[in-house]
Amino acid sequence: MLFRSPREGMPKEDWIKALEAMRSHPLITSEDALKASELLIQVDEKRDFDEVFQELLSMKKDQLNPVDLGYWLIQIGQPRTALGIVSQLDSLKDEDFFFIRFQAMLETNQTEEAEALFEKANHLSHGKRLQANAYLSLVRGEEGALDAFLSGAENLGSAKSLLDVSRLALIEGNATVAYRSFQQAWKISPSQFNLSRSEEHTSELQSPCNL
Repeated sequence: MLFRSPREGMPKEDWIKALEAMRSHPLITSEDALKASELLIQVDEKRDFDEVFQELLSMKKDQLNPVDLGYWLIQIGQPRTALGIVSQLDSLKDEDFFFIRFQAMLETNQTEEAEALFEKANHLSHGKRLQANAYLSLVRGEEGALDAFLSGAENLGSAKSLLDVSRLALIEGNATVAYRSFQQAWKISPSQFNLSRSEEHTSELQSPCNL
């Protein structure tokens, strides 16, 4: 139900009640709670983002993963709110928190601040540093950003990094780089195509050229 629009003829009130019931269910997952909240904002004209967001913050910590929340805020176009929940200190300790804050800075035209954060992010793996640098290069409008990302991932020999290249290349509309990086990733480690939730989050990052 969460991943499709209400059926024709289904009363909006019933749809809203179903979403509310799902959000309050004690066994709901973090990702489903966020998806239900997103749909609720779209369906119920009486509910705005701020109200739904405050309700999310009141959920139990074991029901709402802060990493899921941060990536969700980026995905629905609320980067300033994402900046408010992920501190610079947190972003310098955890890769996911780094990318949430980093992406939020880029989306709010804080490129210099994002560059400064990147320079301090010594906790990032080599592959994630390549990815962050590719985002900065794209934002700056530098030519060959995707090719450089691909080259770095190939030299690293990391299937994870190559998949990151493939996702970003698809977003940017570069089918050649996307296909090449996908092929290389498959040759190195087919098992990487069974992605974890954390890796799936990476694909939710938006194109830097759309910022």
